[in-house]
This record gives sequence, structure tokens and C-alpha cells, in this order.
Amino acid sequence: MRGWQLDLVAKVAENVVGRDGWLLEVGSFYGNSASAFARAARQQGSRMPIVGLDTWLGERKMWAKKGPWLQLDKHGTPRLWEQFMTNIIHWQLTDQIIPFRLTSGEGVPFLLSLVRTGVIPPPAAIYLDTAHTYHETLLELESAWPLLASGGILVGDDFDLWWPPVQQSVLE
Repeated sequence: MRGWQLDLVAKVAENVVGRDGWLLEVGSFYGNSASAFARAARQQGSRMPIVGLDTWLGERKMWAKKGPWLQLDKHGTPRLWEQFMTNIIHWQLTDQIIPFRLTSGEGVPFLLSLVRTGVIPPPAAIYLDTAHTYHETLLELESAWPLLASGGILVGDDFDLWWPPVQQSVLE
């Protein structure tokens, strides 16, 4: 992660840790962001739980290019899940990062149902970093807000010139 991203991660972790909360990461990919949040929390003396919501199947641009990001096995199946777990185990973060294998369209409403029935508290922070399409980003923003704890932080990745659909959905 770049320097400004680490500053953002530290601020989000500080807010979540200070509230004894947990963080929902929507789009975990290889686990780099989740591990950065986990390490930032540990520096503050916390083992803040991080739920990583992802299918670990990649997104359509990856599939269109069938590039190295997918790490396809001999049967054409992406190995993103295996890479994620390898990273989390290697970084010794299995006690803090909880993988949740669903689409955001299924996972976020499920978590919201658990919050509304008092099974779990709402996340103190949500970090969005998924397919970067206009419609998906807009849907995730709309579904994430009701899940977020009062006073919580909703942040995302790739609000830059490389991802105009992300910018458009956020600004609308």
C-alpha cells in the first residue's frame, strides 16, 4: 500500500478500535487491505475483527483478459481463494481476519439481517473494494449504509482517474 493509503487505514482502524467494533471489507481479493487494517489495529493493541466478504472468483475484466491475477488452475478455476488464505496464514492473521464467501449482493443483506435481529453489532467501518463498475458500486454503497453503525466510517478504494464508474456512483 502507498503512504496515503496507510494513513487512511490507520485512521479507520483507530476509529473502529476505539469503539470496540469490527470492520467489514467488501472485496478482499488477496487480503492485502485486510492485513493492513489488522496490522494497524495490532499497533494500537487491538485484535479488531475484520470480515472479508468476497467470492474470490475475480471480476469480469479479469475474466475477459484471463490474466495472471486469476491464477487459473488446470481446470480453469481461479485460485484467488487459495492465495488469500495462504497470505492470511503467512501473515499470522487467522485469529483476526474472517473470510465470508458470498457475493456482496447476498452477504451484505445477510449481515444486515444479523444486525437487525441483534445477533451481531453493526460494523464500525466498511471498506468497499470490489468490481469497480458503476452499478455494482452504487448497489454496494446503497446496501452498506443501513448496515453501518451510527457514526461509523464508510470508505472505499479506487476513487481515481483509472475508475470513472466508481467516481460516478459515489458522486451521485
